[in-house]
Amino acid sequence: MRDKLKQKSGAPALALIVVASIGLAGCGDHFGDKQAAATPSKLAITATEAGKHLHLSVPRSVPAGLVTVELTNTGKAFHESQLIRLDPGHTLKDALKVIAAEGAPSPGWIHVAGGTGPAPPGGKRSATQRLRPGNYIAYDAPFQNEGKGLKFGVASFKVEGEAGGGRATTSPMTPPSRTRVRA
Repeated sequence: MRDKLKQKSGAPALALIVVASIGLAGCGDHFGDKQAAATPSKLAITATEAGKHLHLSVPRSVPAGLVTVELTNTGKAFHESQLIRLDPGHTLKDALKVIAAEGAPSPGWIHVAGGTGPAPPGGKRSATQRLRPGNYIAYDAPFQNEGKGLKFGVASFKVEGEAGGGRATTSPMTPPSRTRVRA
């Protein structure tokens, strides 16, 4: 009797596993569609030095949504690219005042938005993340180059379009911004 009881209780469990497997297999196509729809656009950032200042070049704008940030270091020092989103009404000049006040708390209108890790001279780093529409700065801190007397670098760009978008646009990015800041 126990053997019959085990077989009967195992049959519904097996049937449930089969139905679940079929259901998940049916979802596979939709998952693939979502991945295809979320093809990231590209934010190409080039880093180098200009005298004792770190320098970043970025495009003027990128589409909102899923973005692969690609940092290329063409310089002789370490570089990184930390992304900061600014609330409307605030500018690069406002952000530079906060950056200059090292150790001071960040105001609520500055939002950490991702970025890359440090790239060695001649190296590359990348990170894929979702960027919301707004005004951004890319910030290159001199921490990896301590003792070399290098000052931070910063460049500004805009993220445009709908926040939910993830598909890369077919239009080319606008020409690079060449914002230089001297501290």
